[in-house]
Amino acid sequence: MAAASAHGAVKLSDLPDHIIRRIMSFMPVRQAGQACVLSRRWLNLWRPVPCINVDFEEFSEKYEQEAEDEVVFKRFVNRMLENTDEPVDYVVAFCLRYSMSRGQDAEADSAADANRWIGHVLQNQAMLVEVVARNPWLELDHSAFTSSFLRNIRFSNVVLDKGFFKQIRTGCPALEDLFLHDCIIMDDEITCHHGLKVFTINASGFPVDDRISISTRSVTSLTVCRPWGRLPILKDVGSVVTASVVLSDEPAFPIGTVDFRHYLWSLSGVKHLEFDYLAVKVTMTTNYM
Repeated sequence: MAAASAHGAVKLSDLPDHIIRRIMSFMPVRQAGQACVLSRRWLNLWRPVPCINVDFEEFSEKYEQEAEDEVVFKRFVNRMLENTDEPVDYVVAFCLRYSMSRGQDAEADSAADANRWIGHVLQNQAMLVEVVARNPWLELDHSAFTSSFLRNIRFSNVVLDKGFFKQIRTGCPALEDLFLHDCIIMDDEITCHHGLKVFTINASGFPVDDRISISTRSVTSLTVCRPWGRLPILKDVGSVVTASVVLSDEPAFPIGTVDFRHYLWSLSGVKHLEFDYLAVKVTMTTNYM
């Protein structure tokens, strides 16, 4: 047990390493690294924390120094993840917030780094991967997504190329929750594997030329909110218990011709349905005997 002071209070410095590491896991990694200067014993505790939260904004000082800031940021993340003296044995969660330099070469380099970091944490048993990219969109390499431990994916402002959903269907069998916000979905077909329970598509775009389909199989909670592009077809949604579909004709979320009958018929068997488009708003709750 940690030693107590004369007044009965426990000093932070008295806490064991695993408790200190747990506290640091809730802090952005740069702040955790800065906190380590408070004690020699903490010097390397921040490196193998199980919850890794890295935010480029912590390294961004001035707009005109953006390129230099990105170099420092990349060096920091590389050192933290690939440090051989204090290797990361396992990762519970990896949260990456990234602003990339513009330009084709710069964007490609930044995407390569981000994909390598994701692959690294997945090899170390990460159960949650969250990527929040700031303009421009970050193009992810789906080949990195092979993990029997990954349960939760949360993406914002990323590009999912063809083959992504097939890869996570076969490579991530434990995935239970998939959240997509402001993403570009380029896949031919969205087919969810039998373990996925919660699937959310929010303010994301689909190809205009080709109409893709969404097959949810075992998904029990489905949300399609303010999509743009050509609206996908719903297939095999018999397992859905709760569904929310919000469509919009706002310029920011342009969509093609909407077949209301298709969506309402496809989701007619769900227990709780919320459907909203312009003046048409449908809420249905079915009580099964």
